[in-house]
Parts: sequence; C-alpha cells; structure tokens
Amino acid sequence: MDQLNPAESARLEMLIQKKQQKEFMKMFFKVTADCFDTCILDFQSKVLSPREVSSSSILLLGGY
Repeated sequence: MDQLNPAESARLEMLIQKKQQKEFMKMFFKVTADCFDTCILDFQSKVLSPREVSSSSILLLGGY
C-alpha cells in the first residue's frame, strides 16, 4: 500500500472493509442457522422445551 497514491489507498481500504463485512455476515447467518436448526425442535408451543433451553444455553456458552 506504500506505493499507492492516497485515493488508491482509500479505495483499496474500502474494498477490503466491504469484503470483510460480507464475510462476517455470511458467517453470522451460518452460525444463526446452525443454532436455530440445532436448538429449535418444533413450533407447537410459544414456550421453549427444557431441551431447547439447554441447547441454547450450551451454544451461547460456546459448547457446540
């Protein structure tokens, strides 16, 4: 980046930030989907089952 002029450097930095944000969002959505698929068993009740609560707690604490 030392050989780039300030405009090129700023543009490159912006492209890097966009790429990092896009990768973060992909990872976030994957983790969210995996968590949901692992923890939620059914939609029959508004109340979580004990297994769903336990699974959620384990995931939030980094157990899976």
